[in-house]
Amino acid sequence: MLPVRTYLQHGTHAKRRRSGYILLIVLTMILMAGLLATSAAHHGLMAATQSALAEKELQRRWGVISCRQAVLNRAEILLKRRELQRRDEERMPPRLETSILLGGVRFQLRLADEQAKLNLNTVFSERGERHVDRVIRELADFSGSISTSVLTPHPQAVSGRPHPPAFDSWGQVFCYERFRGSRSTNELPRAIMAATEKVTCWGDGRLNVSRAEMAVLHATCRSAVNPEAARRFVETWTQNPHWNLDRLLGGTDLRRDEQQILKRFLTDRSRCHSLWIHLESGKRREAVLSLVRTSGQAGDGRITTFHW
Repeated sequence: MLPVRTYLQHGTHAKRRRSGYILLIVLTMILMAGLLATSAAHHGLMAATQSALAEKELQRRWGVISCRQAVLNRAEILLKRRELQRRDEERMPPRLETSILLGGVRFQLRLADEQAKLNLNTVFSERGERHVDRVIRELADFSGSISTSVLTPHPQAVSGRPHPPAFDSWGQVFCYERFRGSRSTNELPRAIMAATEKVTCWGDGRLNVSRAEMAVLHATCRSAVNPEAARRFVETWTQNPHWNLDRLLGGTDLRRDEQQILKRFLTDRSRCHSLWIHLESGKRREAVLSLVRTSGQAGDGRITTFHW
């Protein structure tokens, strides 16, 4: 049997050890509770942030779809109204530009007639790649720091055959090297928009003579017939702004074969339209290019879309 003093000392040490264990457990539980609370707060913050981002993304997507449906489905009607507002001497393609605010996002819209532009696929099919390069350098606007590249047509595209089309994206036509590195890629869509005001890769391949400007019509005609025949046709077109294509061809001193060739390049109707949408929300910038080709009935066309 232990002496009473020894027993009491042993009991006191045991109590101290138990008290130390309990304190350690309590501190551990407090620490774990703090970590759990911090983790819960972090996850809550992440969830709230992701929810806000998802809401903004939904607003952007909803806005793009709404603008596209409101404008592209009525593109020809809107452009014809625009034409009625211009003077006869303004032989420029009709365009519509506007800016709207939806859900805190700024949408800048630009509607254009793709068949008021020279079609690169038709030129490739009829004249070949070298002529495509020449008309691009003649008509494209390179002030936005875009430069032409070695053209990369579809591998199965052959001069003399319209299908498949040689080009179906601007990446096959233009060089974007200057926009890499220090240059912001946000500038690229606007540079493409500026460079392609007079040339296109879409539509049925023909230029609408009622909406073309003189430089585009002249380049198109010179891609089809000899320079003198092209000059005579453009002169007739200049003097008779309200004539349709058949009347213009009949009123120009052209051989029958020249008239038939020009019909492969020219039309007086439009079935393809484009809509540029530039989005601005805070520091974020986006761009969407949508193109629709229709048979003439509103809303019946298939839409091709590019995102930046």
